[in-house]
Amino acid sequence: MLLVAPSAEAVAATPSMSEESNSLAGDPAQVIGQRRRSKLDRSFRRSRRASSRRGRRMLIVIFCVLGGMNVLVYFGVPRESHTPALLAAIVTSLLWYAALLAGIWRRKNWCRYALILVQFLAVAAFTIVVPSSLQVLDDPRALGIFVADIAICSATAWALARSPDIKRLTRPSHE
Repeated sequence: MLLVAPSAEAVAATPSMSEESNSLAGDPAQVIGQRRRSKLDRSFRRSRRASSRRGRRMLIVIFCVLGGMNVLVYFGVPRESHTPALLAAIVTSLLWYAALLAGIWRRKNWCRYALILVQFLAVAAFTIVVPSSLQVLDDPRALGIFVADIAICSATAWALARSPDIKRLTRPSHE
């Protein structure tokens, strides 16, 4: 038997020992399944990050809308109704909105429900604090502001309760 040294091309074409052990590590279907699973995991993480970003953007928009609603109430009510109690109610509601939205930002799910409740309590407080709001049917401008206030509160409450991005944001991060 004649022993011949292998050519350089044959050596380059032959897989090394580590490559052989990697390729023989498992069934090809299993390897493909693992690759697909890891790709899905990466896409899930990417999707979760994007969803968290969308949820946080939505929280910023909700805060701006609620702040705009308070500005609308302050400048929309007649000048005679501008009392320190009205200003205190607006500042207090803004602080509550900010605190509860910060809680949602930090993944506290109960803050969502508390914010929904606080929004509707703010509408009730608006009717109590502003004396002219009880005669809201007399002034069409005040009636429009009151209806807009209720509509904005309802829309933001609906967004907080139904938005999948905000729901996903308030889930614990290990899920």
